[in-house]
Amino acid sequence: MKIVKFEDGRYGIRKKSYGVYRFLDLQTGLNFWWSQDCEYFNCCKGNYEEVKKAYLEINDPGKPIEPSFLNKLIKAFKSIEWSK
Repeated sequence: MKIVKFEDGRYGIRKKSYGVYRFLDLQTGLNFWWSQDCEYFNCCKGNYEEVKKAYLEINDPGKPIEPSFLNKLIKAFKSIEWSK
């Protein structure tokens, strides 16, 4: 996947799928990919900040939680006095 800049100055996220470029739909918040000849292609364009945020969300592999940290969270959760 790559961030690309279009001739109109807007940006998008492009990937190649089955030999055809597809672009991420930035407006629905769902993982839809459209080709340039699709009627929804305009939904694939946005400003640089929108595109950068979407790109980072897609490429975030997450960070494993250390077992000791997880145990601390469980212990803290159990120590909370819940009101009824």
